[in-house]
Amino acid sequence: MGVARERVSKATFQLLPLYKTNVSLKSGWSLGGCLSLEMAHQIAVSKSKVRVAGMLWVDTVFPQHVPGETLSTWVGPNERITEGTSEAQISAMTNKELSKINMMHARRMVPSWNMPAWTTGASKSEEQKAAPRNDGSERGQRSMPPPTILLRAREMGDKESAFVDRTREFRMLGWERYNEANGRFIRDIVDIQGSHFTVFGFDKVSLPFGRGIVLQEKKRITSSP
Repeated sequence: MGVARERVSKATFQLLPLYKTNVSLKSGWSLGGCLSLEMAHQIAVSKSKVRVAGMLWVDTVFPQHVPGETLSTWVGPNERITEGTSEAQISAMTNKELSKINMMHARRMVPSWNMPAWTTGASKSEEQKAAPRNDGSERGQRSMPPPTILLRAREMGDKESAFVDRTREFRMLGWERYNEANGRFIRDIVDIQGSHFTVFGFDKVSLPFGRGIVLQEKKRITSSP
């Protein structure tokens, strides 16, 4: 997230506009949805002429602890990584094992992310529910998360991927309170086939269908107030 803040803050920051306009759509799968939220916020509070008109999240689970989650897979920022990390041990690991460690690092770091606190015109009590602002922007500046579509995997994964299913019992995958405190920016939730790590399987996604979804959501989001 620090990289996103650094890039947007640079005077040379530019985005390739869609259809030669200053309108941009952000999308992301899993943690990528969180990154798109951070990027959208940094653009909103910067002097950039680019406007993020909407976001499309693919099974983006709320990155912090949610009261009521049933799976005991929560990893806090202070939890130690027990796998060996010496140079010799790392060299002997398979790509799958290295990927597992990288996942653990991400799961340990993301709880310390200061999530964007938007000024949406909500009541004071609602704003207090949002995460504290820590990005150098002024709290009085009015901004609101872009309208967002959440594509939600219908199925649970296996035991090894249980950490992405810890908030699966919530319709918004744990985003309920953040959504309520920030202008109810999640406009729609669409159930899609597969589990978190299989939603892009060839048996579940076809190019014409995927292109149609993107064009449909672009028209829908950009026409939203």
